[in-house]
Amino acid sequence: MGDNNTIYYIALAGLLHDIGKFAERAEENAIGQVGFHKDTIKNWLNNNTAVFQPQYKNIYTHRHSLFTAATIELLSEAKVFPDILSKSININNKSVDFISLAAKHHLKEENLNDYEKLIKTADRLASGFERSEYDNYEQENKLHNYKKTRLNSIFENISKNQNEFSYDYKYKSLVLDRDSIFPRKDMEEISEKDYTTHFKNFIDDAQKIKHKNNIKIWLDHFDSLYMIYTSNIPSFTVGKNPPYISLYDHSKTTAAIASALYKYYESNERNEKPFLLINGNFYGIQDFIFSGFKSNKKSAKILRAKSFYVSLLTEILALKLCEEIGLTSLSIIVNNAGKFLILSHNSKEVIDKIEKIEKDMNKWLINNFYGEVSIGMAYKEASEEDLQINKINKLFISLFDEIENKKYNKFDLFEHSGMIDDYPQKSEDICPICGKRKSEIEIDFKDDNETYKICKMCNDFISIGDEIVKSNKIVIYRDEKDVKKNKIFNEFQISFEKSKEINIENILKYWDISLDNIAKDVTSKFLNSYVSYNDSNEVKDFEELSLESKGVNAIGVLKADIDNLGNIFQSIPNYNLSLYSNLSRQINNFFVLWLPRYMKEKKSNIYTVFAGGDDLFLIGSWNEIIELADTINKKFKEYVCNNPKITISCGITLHKSATPIKFIRDSVELSLEKSKHNKNKNSITIFDKTVCWDEFDKLTKFKVDTLERWEKEEKGSMSYFYLLSKISEMIKVEEEKNEFTIKDMYNLKWKALLGYYTVRNFKGSEQEKKETINQLVTFFSTYKSKTRIPLWYFLYERRERK
Repeated sequence: MGDNNTIYYIALAGLLHDIGKFAERAEENAIGQVGFHKDTIKNWLNNNTAVFQPQYKNIYTHRHSLFTAATIELLSEAKVFPDILSKSININNKSVDFISLAAKHHLKEENLNDYEKLIKTADRLASGFERSEYDNYEQENKLHNYKKTRLNSIFENISKNQNEFSYDYKYKSLVLDRDSIFPRKDMEEISEKDYTTHFKNFIDDAQKIKHKNNIKIWLDHFDSLYMIYTSNIPSFTVGKNPPYISLYDHSKTTAAIASALYKYYESNERNEKPFLLINGNFYGIQDFIFSGFKSNKKSAKILRAKSFYVSLLTEILALKLCEEIGLTSLSIIVNNAGKFLILSHNSKEVIDKIEKIEKDMNKWLINNFYGEVSIGMAYKEASEEDLQINKINKLFISLFDEIENKKYNKFDLFEHSGMIDDYPQKSEDICPICGKRKSEIEIDFKDDNETYKICKMCNDFISIGDEIVKSNKIVIYRDEKDVKKNKIFNEFQISFEKSKEINIENILKYWDISLDNIAKDVTSKFLNSYVSYNDSNEVKDFEELSLESKGVNAIGVLKADIDNLGNIFQSIPNYNLSLYSNLSRQINNFFVLWLPRYMKEKKSNIYTVFAGGDDLFLIGSWNEIIELADTINKKFKEYVCNNPKITISCGITLHKSATPIKFIRDSVELSLEKSKHNKNKNSITIFDKTVCWDEFDKLTKFKVDTLERWEKEEKGSMSYFYLLSKISEMIKVEEEKNEFTIKDMYNLKWKALLGYYTVRNFKGSEQEKKETINQLVTFFSTYKSKTRIPLWYFLYERRERK
């Protein structure tokens, strides 16, 4: 049907099919400034109206289609596209014009060729419409002042009843950055001038995209730039539905559907359901990241490297699958936190490749990690009807249930039973870091000036841990002659390059992971999490983070994730594939776009183990971890429009810096579980006490407004504050005991003791002491043993170090 480049042609046409909605909002001003002379573009638009715009009641409609054609013409003239994506291409001995392919999707089907129909169908399915609904949509009026309409937040109405819906939160900035991902209330309409500037900047940056001689890499770069410029532009501004699907997510979903349809018809295999949704998942991620630390040496670097490695493996697996199936990266709907979703065509060949890749990759994982981590891939056939609004939910539930069940049958026990050939037979041959693999490489440890022999994989992890925090470029490539590290899946290699162009043949991915800015000339990948550096420009280890703490010498460990995430996705109004992509990307952005840049701005003494998808794991100075937890909760509420149905839960534990990594993981996991089991979740567990966030605010307010004020005014000594802590522990015994012994009865007189301690130790008038006793009795009676939180927090900050 076509050559190997045809799929890029189809995918790019799908991505750009609605770029006219971007250009139209700026009108001719933008196109005139950056390309056509103003008179020329006006003539061009007039001359081509009938070519690209449909008519309804003898009036030309869908003017954005005309602007799509004009913008692609402009991009072509500006030499933005690789030469291989010329204006026309031969498919199955038919000449297909690229502009017509992308821009004619609103014309009637009888006026379209087969390939133009693919884009039309893909546009309809990306919107979740059936044919009759799509025809009605085609005739609906646009919103008043549609050019000035801002993108609404998808979070505002999730899990709400329709009579509770409101549309107050919108996105201010048009360009994607750390601040623009937060919606704001009561936003004024956006101006044509803003769109003109935004469009001009997009064209300027598009001309600077690198690697035009490598169509695969260039498409990744262009997709990244398109995301930066169109994520905050509304896709739909017609009908009754509010504009909360971004132009980017609708466009990319259209590209994925168009690609799948093209490959389906190319295969000549006809199934009742033309699509295949493929879900990939890495199992055992946390065991992989945290296990195997026989020694805490290099633990910070290895933790960071392993976390990055999971993201890398997921990216490479999705890349491998798309390569084998014959799709582009635009077919990857979601890829983060060890999970991906790909839309493919449905054929026996595709299914066979999925199963072979899964088997081959798991064999490699067995050989290198001895079953510690594995992959599972599930797939479901889908018809056009399955992709319609609210019907896709059933498909997702079935798919995700299957991938969940797969983790209980990860390996073929017959194939992988028996001895592992290269497993070390002598204890002295075992790597001192992981305690699993054979030691083969000598390495000097600066912290104790000794040389150790470690395994190749741990050496790779240490190297990755060093490089990822110092480099801002990552390249994935194939090269048989240049082997720097163990090949991933026996095939792929990675290279880190710092702020310079590299010359490596067979590049598959080229990413910029800088925290300082979002790259626009190459693919910007939000993989580089924040870490804290010491004066020698080395990443601080856990002991250094502990020493940076206030008061007690300890590290704090935070684990958090979003509550009821599955229910959140199932509660999206007018759920379709574009909305799934939209919501997944926006949830991920909070953790990978806002959080690391916030921590860098604050120069936090914190180390990111992992952050992405919907969860978070941080290690740092204990008091900064607590402060950050409070900030994360408040900013997350702001991020989700203060929707009470979308919440986050958190667990925090404190440890000595030399505490074994696995114990740290298990402890904080238990704390998070306690938060998750609290009523309505939406909680934090700290100092082994679980409270909802509102209670946490009031408790920490008591610490600041009362305890710290008393300290400043010299109303109470440290001995008095320790006595208050004793009262809290007495109440804890009272709470937990069902039956009391004579010894336990002592704890029941905490109110009397509280009055006694205050009279004897609180400095103030008799009236002040009386008021303080009443205040404290009310406080302890209300919060009971939860009062431990502000008291221990206060005392730990003031504990003298030995």
